[in-house]
This record gives sequence, structure tokens and C-alpha cells, in this order.
Amino acid sequence: MFPYPEVSQEERETTNMLLDSFRKYAQKNIDTRKIDQEEKIPKEVFNALGDMGIFGICVPREYGGSELSSTSYGRVFEEICHLDASLAVTLGGHSSIGLKGIVLFGTEEQKKKYLPDLASGKKIAAFCLTEPEAGSDAAGIQTKAVLSEDKKHFILNGSKIWIT
Repeated sequence: MFPYPEVSQEERETTNMLLDSFRKYAQKNIDTRKIDQEEKIPKEVFNALGDMGIFGICVPREYGGSELSSTSYGRVFEEICHLDASLAVTLGGHSSIGLKGIVLFGTEEQKKKYLPDLASGKKIAAFCLTEPEAGSDAAGIQTKAVLSEDKKHFILNGSKIWIT
């Protein structure tokens, strides 16, 4: 891409501080072999990454995130991918397709309700597309959300077979 996207000095410093914290923590505390063997990322790892701010790198500052650009996001995820792909997929799903819809299209009420907990890692966002009969063809999905008779909640009917 030309010209290569530049980030501000402040964002570069924030990104470098985040990467430095991640590297130090990962070196001592993330056992990638154990993650693969147990097929589970330990809760302590998620808690630490939440404390570092990694869950909120794409979230606006006003909701508890660091509001990093796509360039910095890419740099952080380069480092996470280098360490462990399953951790990268989990965090990437959370950041890029899980919470991004709320950031881009959510109401102010939804942003205030969900983004602080998503930015801190208290909650993890997911994306549910793939279905038994449709695969990942969004036009073919059958799951429906129907407003309840009392109009207080939605009833979700359908089946998903893979959730990011």
C-alpha cells in the first residue's frame, strides 16, 4: 500500500508499550503447547490480556479502549499470531467481527452497555454465521431472531455449527 499508513507518535508509543507488556507477559505465562494439548486458553491469560488493554485495541477511548488504527491493530496481531494462532483467532474474532459491529453501527445505548466490558475482556464477543445447511453463505442462513410477544426480548431459533 502506498503511501504506507503513518500513525501518530502517541499511537506508536501506545502500541510499543502494549507490545512490550504482551511480550514480557507471554514469555513467562503463555504456554502455547499446553493450550494446544488442552484445547483451552486459560482464564488467567484472558484476564491478563484484558488488564493490558488488548481486548480493547479497536474500541473508542470513551468506552474504555485504546482506539488504535488498523495499522497498529495489524502490528499487535502480528505479534500475537507469531506466538499462538488460537489466541490470535480468539482475540481477532472478538475485535474484528465480534465487537466491530457495535463500534460501527451500535446505538449509543448499546455502546455504553457493551463496549466497556468488551474492551476490558470481562466479556468476549463472538460471531455466529456458519450453519449446517448453509455453511458460511450469509444469504442461506436459516436462524431467525423474533421479537417476543411482550416485546421485551428476542427468541433465537436455529442452529450454528462454528462460532468465532
